[in-house]
Parts: sequence; C-alpha cells; structure tokens
Amino acid sequence: MTSSREYRISRPDQIRTLTTPARQEIIDALLSSGPISVSEIAAILGRPADSLYHHIRILLKKGLVVAAEVRRRGRRDEVVYDVPGRPMRIDYDLGSRKVSAGIIGAIGAMLRIAQRDFNDAVAAGTAAVDGPYRDLWAARLKSWIGRPQLKKINGHLRGICKIMLSPKRQSKSQLISLAFVIAPLEPNTRARKRGRSTNRERSPVSTQKSFKETNR
Repeated sequence: MTSSREYRISRPDQIRTLTTPARQEIIDALLSSGPISVSEIAAILGRPADSLYHHIRILLKKGLVVAAEVRRRGRRDEVVYDVPGRPMRIDYDLGSRKVSAGIIGAIGAMLRIAQRDFNDAVAAGTAAVDGPYRDLWAARLKSWIGRPQLKKINGHLRGICKIMLSPKRQSKSQLISLAFVIAPLEPNTRARKRGRSTNRERSPVSTQKSFKETNR
C-alpha cells in the first residue's frame, strides 16, 4: 500500500537513478495519475511500454517505485505501480560530493525534460500565451533579494508545488509541465575567473535589468 506521507530521496544511489529523464517521467506519471500499470504509464508519456520496463525495474530496486497490487485485465494479470509516498523530495546534502553530483545530474535531466516539453508545446501551436489561463510561459530573472522577499518567494513556490501535487486527473483537466530553479549567486566569482572588473555585477540596478521573458 502506498504511503500518503512525504518520501525523502536521500541515498546517493537513489539520486543518481534520477539522472535519466525517462525515470523522472515515470515518477511524474505515477505522482499525477498512479497507481497505474505500465501500459497506462506508456499512454501518458507517449512511449512504447516495452521501453519502460528496464527503467521501472531499476526504480523498483532503488525503492523509488513500488508494486501496489496485481489486477486482472482480460485474460492476464498486470502489476499496478505507484510511488512510495507523496510528495517525493530530494534531500540536498551539499556536504556530500556523491549527493551533490547526483543532484546536479538530476536537475540537468529535469531541465532537459522541461526544454523538450516547451519545444513540443511551441511546435503544436495551440498553447495559450496570454490571459488568466495561459499555459505556455518561460522566464529568467536575476535580482538582489532580501530575506523577507526570499521567504515570500519560497512560500509562493511551496504553494505552487502543493497545487501541482494535489489534484488527480479529471474530465476537463489538462496535463501541465512546470519546472523552476532558484539559486544563490556569488557575482564576483565569474568576474575574477575572467579577469574583469566586478563593478557592473555589484550594481543592483544593472542586475535587476537582467530579465528575459519569452512568449514563444
């Protein structure tokens, strides 16, 4: 039986498992629609079921996927899979080189998935790019943030994650891909490596102007 408690992904071998985009996508499908079978996962991802078994076996071995039950479908039995808990979160142990390397690889895979999803939506040409029901949007911002503002940003991000993790599939709902990255910067480091002046990077005015938004 799947637990409704939060599942913490903390072992280095578990985190390394998520450096493959397909495995993250399998977990995404289970989080949004599970418990479901391999054929149902394949339908959500638009992949052949045969291409998923290898990844599911690895996820099972690492404890990131569980066999929830066996159900009868037609003349045969099929295994129904789910995640070990909801939500699933990676523990950021930055003091461990193995964990840090795994996190970087997992986030890289996440960003590749996000780029592909964005590209597919642009190519389809049917996304809403304005208004309250906009579903295609990418932005990058860099700014000087104080602790009160950082607390507010984290509160908004937690709220967004709660919205994304809570609903099950409904008749009029659509599948949405959302990814974000927030990171503290040391603006002097790159400038020193390049042997350039750091004056521009120290200026809050010039940094706040570093904003790009694409509506493509």
